[in-house]
Amino acid sequence: MEEDDEDYSQRLPTNEGAKSEKKFPPEAVLLSPKMRKITNYTLLSQQPCGGTGRGNVHFMATPGSRNFIAWKIVHPSPKGNCTIRLGQGPDENDFKVLFPLDKSADKKGSFPCGREETGLDGKEVVFPVNFTCDTCTLQFEWTTELGQMHMCSDVVIIDKEIEECAGKCQNLGICQNGECKCRKSYSGAYCQYKDVDSSPILYYLMVFLVLLVIIACLFYGAIYIMKYIVSRFLFMILIQEKRRREEESIRQNANIDNITDYKSGVPSQAASNQFRRR
Repeated sequence: MEEDDEDYSQRLPTNEGAKSEKKFPPEAVLLSPKMRKITNYTLLSQQPCGGTGRGNVHFMATPGSRNFIAWKIVHPSPKGNCTIRLGQGPDENDFKVLFPLDKSADKKGSFPCGREETGLDGKEVVFPVNFTCDTCTLQFEWTTELGQMHMCSDVVIIDKEIEECAGKCQNLGICQNGECKCRKSYSGAYCQYKDVDSSPILYYLMVFLVLLVIIACLFYGAIYIMKYIVSRFLFMILIQEKRRREEESIRQNANIDNITDYKSGVPSQAASNQFRRR
């Protein structure tokens, strides 16, 4: 009976099995230099570039320059190892291994990587001296428990002096082509400045300007209305004063007509009789 219990317990599903069923296959993305567009993920095991063709060049460097190769791990591999190579032809055997400057690689250039999920990881390497090309291929090879994955970037190496920025980029900036490539919200020659989000400031500034325009329009509108009211008021006063003067002039003329004859100008008979009665 005890043996049956042991066999039964061994057949029960464990949490480890449940967890393993939910695991995702290893996945990585080459960030810098920008990798070629992958159209078929089932071909990533093919050498040297996982079945991808040449694309646009997004990276320029000089012979002997120090460059930071960056990637991110979407789904890690507990036993992952990476190798970085640089070459010109389609044969991986012609590629040159780029050893990380932190001396983390073995004699073949393989170093532990991709064993934890990370948003940004990378190694600083030195490009070969006296090596130039206009159609170079940088290969990022990731060896996992499921096999190898190959991702490539198209780069140009020119024999021209470019100011080095290695070790000078701040706030997780990446030294690329002699310039610091800054993350979002950072700027400056060495990514030393944090950008201020100007959106709220512009919004409040626009609201303030609109309110200022409205207030100005109301102010000048009020002045115009006041001027109109005052002018109408003065105009009415002038009209009334003119009418008053006209009426007074008419009354004065009427009084003169009562005293003198209108045609001869001599005192009228009515005025003479009135004077005699007095």
